[in-house]
Amino acid sequence: MHFCKSQQRPRQKVPPHIILGGIPIPYEQSTKFLGVIFDQNLTWNNHILNLRQSSLSALNILKTVSGRDWGADQPSLLRLYHALIRSRLDYACQIYSSASATSLRSLDTVHHQALRLCTGAYRTSPVESLYVLSGDLPLSNRREQLLLSFYFKCKSFRKIPSFDVVNNVRLRDTYNTKRSASVPAHIRALRLLEEGSDCPLKVSESRNFDTPPWCKPIPEFCPMEQSKSGHLPYIVAASFEEHKESHADSIAVYTDGSKSPAGVGCAAVTSSQTFTAKLPFTSSVFTAELYAILLALKHFILNSDFNDFTIYSDSQSSILALTNFIPSHPVISEIQEWLTRTAAREKTVRFCWSPGHVGIIGNEKADRAAKSAVARPLPSRGDSPFSDIRTTISSRVRRKFNTTWDNIRTNQKLRSIKCSADRWPLLSHHNRFYPKLLNRLRIGHTKITHEFLFSLPRIPPSCERCGSPFSVRHFLLECRYYEPWRRKWGLPPDLRKMLGATPMIQPLVGFLKDVNLFYYI
Repeated sequence: MHFCKSQQRPRQKVPPHIILGGIPIPYEQSTKFLGVIFDQNLTWNNHILNLRQSSLSALNILKTVSGRDWGADQPSLLRLYHALIRSRLDYACQIYSSASATSLRSLDTVHHQALRLCTGAYRTSPVESLYVLSGDLPLSNRREQLLLSFYFKCKSFRKIPSFDVVNNVRLRDTYNTKRSASVPAHIRALRLLEEGSDCPLKVSESRNFDTPPWCKPIPEFCPMEQSKSGHLPYIVAASFEEHKESHADSIAVYTDGSKSPAGVGCAAVTSSQTFTAKLPFTSSVFTAELYAILLALKHFILNSDFNDFTIYSDSQSSILALTNFIPSHPVISEIQEWLTRTAAREKTVRFCWSPGHVGIIGNEKADRAAKSAVARPLPSRGDSPFSDIRTTISSRVRRKFNTTWDNIRTNQKLRSIKCSADRWPLLSHHNRFYPKLLNRLRIGHTKITHEFLFSLPRIPPSCERCGSPFSVRHFLLECRYYEPWRRKWGLPPDLRKMLGATPMIQPLVGFLKDVNLFYYI
């Protein structure tokens, strides 16, 4: 194959004749490699067409298990869709997303049809309402999320070939002058970061230390049998103080991490010294807890004249993560390296879980120091692990879609019930039609109100009792004819209370059956 995106390239009438080992190599217009179909111009049209056809075939599984009154519930259908169909759409989307907008839009119909099967929404339902009810993002937003995650993952590994590619920003000016040209993945990622990034994101590089995993010292842990659940705080604190007496000969170091809207901070506290650090806003509480342990090792334990130390942390997950000999978190790798150095100096370091927020003096002191570190003007380090960056990217893309939903003002009846795009708990019921009915009422598109769109003449229905336009809001709230049945079933005069996050499903079903509308939804 000859790959070239130039519009001025000469058309070869006769393909080149290449022989390898006495066997001629065939000349192809397109070929499949690792599940992706490459064409000469890298338009990805053949790949997207094949992807669409295979995804539509896989939709038959959802149709089979999604009957009207029987079948899988909405959470199970969404899990099936994510596993069998959306995973195909996600594969290599960082690469084929450089295709034209027209080609990419052909995949949206697969996404929308699957969401309608999962939610039971009527065919005329707006796609934005499908996204909000199911909690799934549009494919365009999801491709942005996966592209940015892949971009930062490549930047976190220095020894892979993609590292030099994603750090090459010289092509950015070239493609800025050619707005119609197909842009490489890392340039598209840079444009996305420039568009919606209020603060720069910097990912930590995964470091390979000199100490092999089998030579790292095994961290010494001191498990406690006492737990916080089901016990009063003063009993938990007394049990901890009793356990602490077994470490009376060692130096106690308390560590803690804090995350708030103001920032992220961590601290390591001894009886005489306090070490604090401010971390980037993208850091998680887990990272802050780990970095607090690293502060204790680097700035106090290694240079101390004592040889026996006990690090008390109120994060069990952070302590247990230190047992991973091939960690993916860079701070864990640094902690293990510093533990190797302390072991080389014949220092003993053990880790002990201390229950937080029960009145332990050391914990309270470390908590106050971690919160005070947030007030620093600049963070002690500017990078964050890839796991934290990925979470930040997911939150930003979700906020971007939420902004789109907030700006929708017309033709979205769901907005009168659900103002924000935050996820609601999915309703699971033994009768599949009940969640299906609820979703149709929330969206405002039902068979009786919108079936006229599929027949001629397209005349909207009117209420037989009062002549008003017939809608979900009309027969649930406004029509006086249905008022006796609304009072019978105790339906409130508010759609948010009736169809909101905690819907009144049984009264709704009883009301609709009494007024002979249940089977017309």
